[in-house]
Amino acid sequence: MTTWTVATARQNFTSLLEASRLSVQPIYRHHQLVAAVVDAATYQRLQQQHLQQPSLADTFRDLRQLIKAEDALPVIPRHTRANSFAEGLAD
Repeated sequence: MTTWTVATARQNFTSLLEASRLSVQPIYRHHQLVAAVVDAATYQRLQQQHLQQPSLADTFRDLRQLIKAEDALPVIPRHTRANSFAEGLAD
């Protein structure tokens, strides 16, 4: 695998694209990775995998529905729960 600097990637853009068909091509600036060029098929596969994963909001929604359906955890209104932070301030 070839490593590229930003300058060499600009100067040899066509070669960079051709090399990306074979493997991921990392691009560095001051010895830090700033980009990686992948072929279109890899990008589309990664994009599909990302879209198929549920979001964090979806996961919490499902969890709330599960808890509600199973009545697994009592939901205590906030005003009746102890507030250890406020109690610590009162001391």
